[in-house]
Amino acid sequence: MSGGSFGYLHNSVRWGVTSEVFNRADMLEKMAEALEEHGAEAEAATVRRALALAGEGAALLEPMADLFKAMEWWCSADYTDEQWEEALADHRALPTNSSKED
Repeated sequence: MSGGSFGYLHNSVRWGVTSEVFNRADMLEKMAEALEEHGAEAEAATVRRALALAGEGAALLEPMADLFKAMEWWCSADYTDEQWEEALADHRALPTNSSKED
């Protein structure tokens, strides 16, 4: 099988696609406002924190899009071991990489 071992996850990561719920951040914010207006301040804060975490998670994963693609293609036998190792080395060389091993 060519590609698709992980449902082309790398494209979702690259394009900042999260779950359908987080794609509707405007509705989540409206929900938080409504909760707040009706005495559910703590619950509104939880909704806002979830939105913040989704954004933080997307920011952490975006630099890994090429690495995800390489893993997916390697698992699908579209990349050789050498291509996988090169992709991993390239990823670890990125200045924005927070998972780089020292």
